[in-house]
Amino acid sequence: MSHTRRSRRRTTSSERVSDAGGGEAATYGVTVEGDVVGLATLEPDWERRTGNLALWLAPAERGREYAQEVGDLLVDVVFDDLDLDLVAVHHDVGADTARRALEKFLERNGGRFEARIRNAVNRGGELVDQRRYTLSRAEYRDE
Repeated sequence: MSHTRRSRRRTTSSERVSDAGGGEAATYGVTVEGDVVGLATLEPDWERRTGNLALWLAPAERGREYAQEVGDLLVDVVFDDLDLDLVAVHHDVGADTARRALEKFLERNGGRFEARIRNAVNRGGELVDQRRYTLSRAEYRDE
């Protein structure tokens, strides 16, 4: 199944570029006016009815509201197309740009900071803490 969406506000779009794990996760190219400026991943956890999202944008493209637009697009896929109940996003502690973008998105759409998860991931032998944010279908406000 392909999910191609165009933002209502600008020319940002997210189009699936690959599947991983037998189609259980999708990676989307984030494009602005035809140029790829980042990648987003959506990995459904069917048992927990949760869509796990991740986003990377090129450093020169950060701070331009693209994270907000991609978030809107992927949340729609999670709730409308996949019929899941929860969106979850994590970022490394200390990634202040990611924290600010997530807080802004949640302020606008509902949702909350859930927890700091200690030793959440191993990056090249270094254990890194992460912050977890969630947005439930009930909290989501379509604005």
